[in-house]
Amino acid sequence: MGYFRDENHMALAGVGRIADELITKLRKRQKYVKYPYQELGLLMAEKLGEWQKRSFYIKLARDEDRQLLEKAFTYALYTSTNRARVFLWKLEELKRSTRYRIFTAIFFDETWNKDLLSLHSYLKAYYKDFPYIKFVDSSQWHITFSFWKDLKGVYYPYLVRTVRRLREKYGDTVNVTAGGLLNKDGRYLWLIDLDKIVYRIYYSQFKLAPSRVAKKIFSNKKGFYPHITLARIKQRRQVISLSGKIDEYFPLRLKGSIELVISRLTKEGPEYRRHKYY
Repeated sequence: MGYFRDENHMALAGVGRIADELITKLRKRQKYVKYPYQELGLLMAEKLGEWQKRSFYIKLARDEDRQLLEKAFTYALYTSTNRARVFLWKLEELKRSTRYRIFTAIFFDETWNKDLLSLHSYLKAYYKDFPYIKFVDSSQWHITFSFWKDLKGVYYPYLVRTVRRLREKYGDTVNVTAGGLLNKDGRYLWLIDLDKIVYRIYYSQFKLAPSRVAKKIFSNKKGFYPHITLARIKQRRQVISLSGKIDEYFPLRLKGSIELVISRLTKEGPEYRRHKYY
């Protein structure tokens, strides 16, 4: 009986040591984990047998398209050897075969812009009898800086780094003032007369983009005209002028965030997916 009692005690002690080692390991990891991308990077480093290169995988999780990362990671887990090499190969293959409809922009969430939401509601009520006017959802308010219809996936991380540098220079959020409303060519209702800060951010992206790809992914367009589209008008139709009450909303103070956004066209309109980590 003493023998078995000692054996069980030793077994329990062994389990205890393993648990203690695991707890210690998790506590050490906590200093690395502040954002979800860090958690993904550490998970990839561990499962791919590259724990000593965990900082490399954390950077991948921060800069790359998460959907492509997860596809490549899942693919690599089904291999028995050289998982890290398979993962990197698959990721590069996915990046070469992926084409993005993507743009850089300032986004204006309605939670930050109650006055703009109020103006939006007023316009919808004013034009309620005009079925050919389709108002943009408040989750999609933005100013576009650069747009690509068919961008190769290999350029994606360079755009992320450019936006990161813009955010470092101008802050996570920027304040913009709008001075009026315009019906452009009978096709759009635009919020116009935006601050010079918008132009500064626009021109800064050409300087802050990684030099090796700046000329390929950015083109400095003449006549850049920043605006926020509030409504789209089917066909070319003139919209009746607004009453004087519209002047009460201006100047309009806005607050937005600089973003990299993937766009997908659907029957209901465009869907946007923002890059999360900078």
